Amino acid sequence: MKKLVVLAIVAAICASGRAEVLVYKFNTSFKMINYSDPNRTVGKAKTETIRGYIVFNIDSSTPLHVVRVDDGNKPTAILYGDSKTAHKWKKTLGGSDSNSSVLIMTPESDVAGVQTFNTYTVLNSSSQRTEAKFTLTDDAGPFQIVTDMRGNDSKTGHDLFSQTIYLPWNLSGIASLTSGDTTTPTFVRAQATSGKLKMDFPKVQSAVNHDWNVAQTIADINDSETLASYPDLGDAPIPVP
Repeated sequence: MKKLVVLAIVAAICASGRAEVLVYKFNTSFKMINYSDPNRTVGKAKTETIRGYIVFNIDSSTPLHVVRVDDGNKPTAILYGDSKTAHKWKKTLGGSDSNSSVLIMTPESDVAGVQTFNTYTVLNSSSQRTEAKFTLTDDAGPFQIVTDMRGNDSKTGHDLFSQTIYLPWNLSGIASLTSGDTTTPTFVRAQATSGKLKMDFPKVQSAVNHDWNVAQTIADINDSETLASYPDLGDAPIPVP
């Protein structure tokens, strides 16, 4: 049954040709513990804010709003910050980089076997909501952010995409961060209870107007005035306290 569901979804993607690039701003203040001994009994507490953009492409004609992962459309994120220890930085995760990844999952992902960005109807209510877990991983460091976000959906119509669909414009929830090798004394663990994702309508509109895929949208964001002053880390690890 699971195989049939996956085949049906893939067939729908190939047949429809419809796709929508979504851009969400990420903003989270992490309460970090930087351990300095192998037993994790000594550590410094600090707070760091990490911002970014998460960009991915869905097919709204499929039942689960399947995330596209074809060339040029693999989910991608740009994280940036102004670290108290390393000053300004930015780094791109996912996309064509084999040493990092961006995963977008819902409870339906395990059933369908694909990345999804699904909506669900709340019983005894006319509202629809979305729940999605975003996992951003970088082998350098290593480094990982895992979020569990929820948000109320709003109708997004023909002024943006080819058809009216339900999408969350604001998501919020919890986030966790780990950095460093767990086998070494210096290991960072962080939590945030107020992680936020907000749709960046102007950037989504620009992607639609220019018919950009994810890679082209990321390139435009990377060259934007917001990020122009942030040095790119390249292959270097993301700095945390």
